[in-house]
Formats: sequence, C-alpha cells, structure tokens
Amino acid sequence: MEEIMENEVTTEQQEKTFTQEEVNRIVKERLARLKAKYETDPETTEEESQLDEREKSIALRENRVTCMEYVAENGHKKELLDILDTSDQEKFRSQAEKIVELYGEPEQKRVYPGTKQNPVSIRPEKTNPFPNVKHTPKQY
Repeated sequence: MEEIMENEVTTEQQEKTFTQEEVNRIVKERLARLKAKYETDPETTEEESQLDEREKSIALRENRVTCMEYVAENGHKKELLDILDTSDQEKFRSQAEKIVELYGEPEQKRVYPGTKQNPVSIRPEKTNPFPNVKHTPKQY
C-alpha cells in the first residue's frame, strides 16, 4: 500500500514540474487567447473609452465648479474663469492670486439686491440760473 502512495506522490510531483520552454509556451497561449478575445469583442474597448471620456468630463466640471467657488469666496471677478484654465484647481488658484497681486481688484460700488444703481447725471450740479440777481422779499 505504501508503494502505491509513493507512486501517486511521484506522479503528482512530475505533473507539477515544467520546463522553462513549457512555461513560455503556456504563457504565450494564454496571451494569444486574451488578445483574440479583445480583438473579437470591440464593445468592451469602446465601453471603456466611453467611460474614460465620461470620467474626464465629470472631473473637468468638478474642477470648474471648485474654481467658481474659489472666485466667489474671494470676491474676484468671474472673468477669471474664462481667462484661466480651470482643469487644475491648484494651478488656477496660483494664477488667479498672481493676477490679482499684479493688477489688483478694482474698487466696485456695491449694489444691494432689490435696489438700482444711481444713474449718471447728465446735468452738472445745481447752480443758480440768475447768479447776479439778489433776491429781496416783497414788503406789504
């Protein structure tokens, strides 16, 4: 009985050992099968590319929203969003800070919600139409 067990163990060991050539052949076969699978099924690569594009567009939108929040929090002009690249948040912040440092923020008149701005007056300040005439009240 021990001889049978030894024979089974030796055959199992022989089955598990491979030469380097056999391992290379097995790996090449597996790679060929995987490559053939992806070549015959182009939908998987198209789906992956569509998912990548969606992820990129979502990331770009998130970065733009973050940049919009930064501009609103710091009171900068919204035009910075159009001028600077919003795909990288940190780069946008550093560029915005440099522009504000160089050119400064112009002083803005505050317009509160529900109110109108005062229109620019066309007429000069009130002046006396008869500057040389003195007014003397009439006495009764």
